[in-house]
Amino acid sequence: MNAQRTTTPRERSALKAATRQLLGLFGKHEAACTVTRVNAPTLSRYGSVSEPEHFAAIDVILDLEADIGSPVVTEALAHAQGYRLVRDERAGANADMDALMDALAGTIGAAGDFHATMAESLKHRIVTSEEQRAIAVRGEKLIHAIRLALEQINAAGGGQGGRDGGRG
Repeated sequence: MNAQRTTTPRERSALKAATRQLLGLFGKHEAACTVTRVNAPTLSRYGSVSEPEHFAAIDVILDLEADIGSPVVTEALAHAQGYRLVRDERAGANADMDALMDALAGTIGAAGDFHATMAESLKHRIVTSEEQRAIAVRGEKLIHAIRLALEQINAAGGGQGGRDGGRG
């Protein structure tokens, strides 16, 4: 271990948290490992605070973020270096109707999953810690789906807040 690292424990902890957030979007590590080269226990170590020297390789992060469609860890890396990650408007400017419909369908599905999880958890009037985690995961997935849908809507409108230029 090199004691002369230029990153701080707090910065590395933030990367661990971002990794856990990214993996949480998959629900289970087993689902995440189907889109990258490492297995579920390895993915678990990448997000574990008890494994402070284990971080995901950049190709693994790229696989995971590309599959989810959100640069969760990449944003954390940019922030740690004093930068803000901004989507390239040219990359989303040619969004087609199929991508928009897929994003909206994803939002509706994620909202349904979130509401079903909430309803199941609340019907007994006691929410267990396992149910709290399930609600949090479904909530994060819903937020992610909404962000993707908004990106597609903005891309379809040329980044102007929709077809009416954000006026309506």
